[in-house]
Amino acid sequence: MIKNASIAQEFTPIISGSSAGSANVGLYFCNVSPSPETITLYALPSGEAPSSDNTIIKNLPIHSEDTFYFGEEKFILGEGEIIGASSLIGGRVTATATSIDI
Repeated sequence: MIKNASIAQEFTPIISGSSAGSANVGLYFCNVSPSPETITLYALPSGEAPSSDNTIIKNLPIHSEDTFYFGEEKFILGEGEIIGASSLIGGRVTATATSIDI
């Protein structure tokens, strides 16, 4: 399964767990603009709001027209759990998540 989202200044959900659960296989962030952007990435337990307690990467710079791939790390998401991001300016970075239901 592939999901895409344009990252806004406010928290933007990218992928969420289903009742069956899902495994995140890949997470890509592409700065589609000619200007640099900074994003913060969160992994939210069910029912929680973005905060410093669930930040994965804070203030990650992504250069203009560049892509950041979120390493070898994988996430197993249960129902209601969310991976999402926010950005400094908004609308410059697209997120693509690939996952499988488990």
